[in-house]
Amino acid sequence: MMNLHAGDTKQSVETKWRDGVYPANFLKFGENKNDMELQIDGLVDGSITSEKIPVLHDVEGLRKRSRTHVQEEAISEAVELQQSKRQKLAVIKRCRNLTEQSILSKVKELCELSLVRATMRNKLNSALKAVKCEKMQ
Repeated sequence: MMNLHAGDTKQSVETKWRDGVYPANFLKFGENKNDMELQIDGLVDGSITSEKIPVLHDVEGLRKRSRTHVQEEAISEAVELQQSKRQKLAVIKRCRNLTEQSILSKVKELCELSLVRATMRNKLNSALKAVKCEKMQ
């Protein structure tokens, strides 16, 4: 039920009426300007409710459906945002895993190189000792 108890409500409705915001079939609730003014006055002072003017009752229904639509859109956007966050987190985790794996592979590679170097060093030291022993004899 719509009771219009606002100071500038009448002026707002009249402005919309005058400026042609309401479609032609809307004029049925106030066929002439006098009827319209009486009904607007009644709405503003509360003596007439929107239920007595079917077209305004329809407008209330549209407004409620519009509010529901806006709420559904907000919920939909929130769900999309959550899904987007989940996808971003999954990508970050994958990148972390890849980074960790690449770091581990580099460490293994360096360890293998150091093992090779150590082995080479041991072989060279053995060869050097052998050469020294031969020279001494």
